[in-house]
Amino acid sequence: MNPSFHSSPSGKFRAKYVFVILAFVLTIGASAQQTRDVLYLKNGSIIKGSVLEMVPGQNVKIETADGSIFVFKSDEVEKITKENVPSGNTGAQTESISPQKDNKDEVKPAQAAGTVTTNTTSTTGSATIVNTVNTQGPACIIFYRPKKFEGSAAKIIIGSPDPDIVITNLTNGSYFEYCTSDIREWEICTGVYSIDPNYTKITLEPGKKYYVRATAYSKGLTLASRLEIMNESLAKSEMSGLKPLK
Repeated sequence: MNPSFHSSPSGKFRAKYVFVILAFVLTIGASAQQTRDVLYLKNGSIIKGSVLEMVPGQNVKIETADGSIFVFKSDEVEKITKENVPSGNTGAQTESISPQKDNKDEVKPAQAAGTVTTNTTSTTGSATIVNTVNTQGPACIIFYRPKKFEGSAAKIIIGSPDPDIVITNLTNGSYFEYCTSDIREWEICTGVYSIDPNYTKITLEPGKKYYVRATAYSKGLTLASRLEIMNESLAKSEMSGLKPLK
């Protein structure tokens, strides 16, 4: 009797055993690639992507699906979670991480700002060259519509001629936050059944928030809408209880 016959598995058994291990490892790897990081800021913004770097008490760097890289101070971050990437089924959030705070005073939401960079060249080896877009992060405009009876059934359209986009359709008693890294003077237009040719101009500055109130009103036999740029304290008091739009 060959003593080695009982001390080692046969060739077929060994091959089957290795195949099972490889299948298990590949399954685990595939599952791990289906999650993404979700960064919640204290100002209400939500950034989804992959956290590239997190230095406790200093900053958090996250890259979004379009290749943009955002860097935020730790005291601007409320929490970081992980969620499954939607692919037929959307998984629930799992791990929750709260970055360690430093001893600095908390940054007010209207002043919170991160450094935004975007990839502009191909990678060389493991290094990626990035170009700084601005040093204080995107500007955000919060459009809100106080709940009123007049014109409550109609949606208020808000858009811009340059770029030619519809930003949101505000329902009665709702608000929408629009953030952009296109820092310049924006022309914002509005309407209910037709767009008013008179534009509201807003000169954006990086890292700042702007509040714009939308109101529907009767104009002859039809409905129209107007936009008003509001100060932060009044806007926040009027926004109490409003529903956020996605």
